[in-house]
Amino acid sequence: MPQYTYGLGQLVLVPLPNSAGVRTTPVMVGTLQDVSLNIDYAETELYGNSQFPVDVARGKAKISGKAKSGQIGSGLIASVLAGSTTATGRKKGIYNEPIQFAVNTVTVVNGATYFEDLGLINTATGLGMTRMPDATPQATLTASQYTVSVTGVYLCATADGNPLCLASYSYTASASGKTTTLTNQLLGSSTTYVLELFNTFRSRDYGCRLNSVTVPKLDIGFGQDSYGMADIAFSAYADSTGTVMTFYTED
Repeated sequence: MPQYTYGLGQLVLVPLPNSAGVRTTPVMVGTLQDVSLNIDYAETELYGNSQFPVDVARGKAKISGKAKSGQIGSGLIASVLAGSTTATGRKKGIYNEPIQFAVNTVTVVNGATYFEDLGLINTATGLGMTRMPDATPQATLTASQYTVSVTGVYLCATADGNPLCLASYSYTASASGKTTTLTNQLLGSSTTYVLELFNTFRSRDYGCRLNSVTVPKLDIGFGQDSYGMADIAFSAYADSTGTVMTFYTED
């Protein structure tokens, strides 16, 4: 019976043991949109005095591929950022939180874990206000100027008359999410994976295994009216036994 394939199946990156012999968690590339695999051989042609070659010799070979995922998580990001570290906690952004000044001061909701100012808009004018250095005394602020402390306390000028403003900022959520941090690594540093791709269609299985894979590229795209997508590129090479890849089919 002929074997057909339909759909994408499941793609998993399985980290090879590190120098200490430790394996880390496999990375399941979720909500797959597409996967492609390219096996490319270079050929050298021998010509005489005629138009077509009299012999062809196969030269170097390369295996590469791409996958697109609708899920953007720390595991996928870390698979590309070799040498990165992942920890619990994250920064969260707040956009246009309404804040009402009283006696020229106000504290944002997440002031206790405030991280970074992302701008302040005066709703009366619809214009962004100008941030001044933190040490600027409130009494010296002029109209449309403000300061903000490391604890999310905003000060505005008396001339602004205690306006209603929209504050944008980021804060630390230490108990949720993940933060992946990349530091500058030495040339040659990368993480090596086994790539596994399995699919079943009409009760017939198909699979592919690449024994040594690196992931040199990650593109993350966002659209105005579309889901964010993560595109990864991978390349394969021979493992320590000389094995490059294996295919699994029903016949």
